[in-house]
Amino acid sequence: MQDPKTLKDHEAEWFELYNASGVDILMCDGWSIYDGGHQHGGLSSDVLITAGAHALFLRSSDTSKNGGLTGDYTYNSKFTLDNSADELYIEFDGVLIDELEYDNGGGDWSAVMAQGFSMQLNANLYSALDNDDSLNWSKGTTSYEKRQQRHPAALNDAL
Repeated sequence: MQDPKTLKDHEAEWFELYNASGVDILMCDGWSIYDGGHQHGGLSSDVLITAGAHALFLRSSDTSKNGGLTGDYTYNSKFTLDNSADELYIEFDGVLIDELEYDNGGGDWSAVMAQGFSMQLNANLYSALDNDDSLNWSKGTTSYEKRQQRHPAALNDAL
């Protein structure tokens, strides 16, 4: 959710990481999340993503301001998700684990990006390569707060 509609960006942005492996992943020291502007978000506490599960990363943990969400980690203002184009990188000890680059002015990203809608990867295509293709994404369809779309960790019925 890079562009909330009824809530403020600095309070209601969020993203999820999915563990497609068959083992639990403990993100702790050495893990960082950041964007192309190199706004770093080194993790300050552990995040456990069990096999086949999602972890929700919130910009704000205040449920009265973030749409009522309770997440696994709050990254506060360490970086932002730009509304029209940005990158999200996940790194462990200097090794890039995965990246996502989106741009509503290029390719087919504009079809899945709209204010108040989250972007969701097709559940059958959860791999580090599949998430690079905008055609594997769609707009969320299930409301979780006012006109925000797609509850975190819920399957997207558009796919």
